Amino acid sequence: MRVAVDAMGGDHAPRAVVSGCLQAARDEPGLEVLLVGRRGPVAAEIDAQGGAANVSVVDAGDAVPMDEPPVEALKRRPDASILQALRLVDQGEADAVVSAGSTGATVAAALMTLKALPGISRPGIAVPLPSRNPRGVCLLLDAGANPDSRAHHLRQYAFMGVNYYRQAYDVASPRVALISIGEEEHKGTRLTREVGGLLRTSPLDFVGNVEARGLFDGACEVAVADGLVGNLILKTVEGLGELLLAKLGESLAQSIAREIDYAEFGAAPLLGVAGCVMICHGRSRERAIGNAIRAAVRVAGQQVHGILDGLAPEEAHP
Repeated sequence: MRVAVDAMGGDHAPRAVVSGCLQAARDEPGLEVLLVGRRGPVAAEIDAQGGAANVSVVDAGDAVPMDEPPVEALKRRPDASILQALRLVDQGEADAVVSAGSTGATVAAALMTLKALPGISRPGIAVPLPSRNPRGVCLLLDAGANPDSRAHHLRQYAFMGVNYYRQAYDVASPRVALISIGEEEHKGTRLTREVGGLLRTSPLDFVGNVEARGLFDGACEVAVADGLVGNLILKTVEGLGELLLAKLGESLAQSIAREIDYAEFGAAPLLGVAGCVMICHGRSRERAIGNAIRAAVRVAGQQVHGILDGLAPEEAHP
């Protein structure tokens, strides 16, 4: 298994990225990690941290800053590390990509290089959250890939989420819910009401609207929201976990917080593109990067990121 890692992506790159890669590579001798970034500083970090035989550098002369508009930045920087990493997957030289860099740039670069799957017009980030459902996991998407969603995008997220959940968690018919401000059909925005109508006429097991707490109380296996709402939910959950640790500091609190700690699951798959792309939190440090690589190995090995398995939406919309 070969994982290409954007060495220049994230708040603590390249040091924390290199450290996490070395940790994962040392734990998994059969894994090959390709660190994509500026050769000089990346190689220096590898040497300073003791190196590993199964970690190498792929030179990329540029990187996408977090404060630049993603699409414009990618056009100006064709040698950017995230583009180079994704090209490795597109050319069959890597099995997965991991990045803690700009989410917008990663999504745009994935669409430019790997392209969207048939029937999908916008990819979505799928984040596993703890739940009281039988599998103990509720998949939330989109968690931030597409903040300006249309109704057909959310319908596509539902299909992608169901297919992923069926394969990753061995559930034949995952229940789908739509995040809204109330369970009644008439509640929510114009967008959520339109999405509800589309999902009620779909072949999916749609259980209706749920409030955000439905993510955790076992009401569904897949929860659909536009990227803005999904990302706000995710960041709120992360903040709650940090507050639990800071306020309580006991073993029980640590156990609960661990289930919603982005560093624990490392990265979330970007569903809807023709390749395995794992997106990390921008604040990721060594442990998060190491776990992200392990998650990439698992997702790429299961081949669940690209499975639509007969449940693809009928057509893609622009």
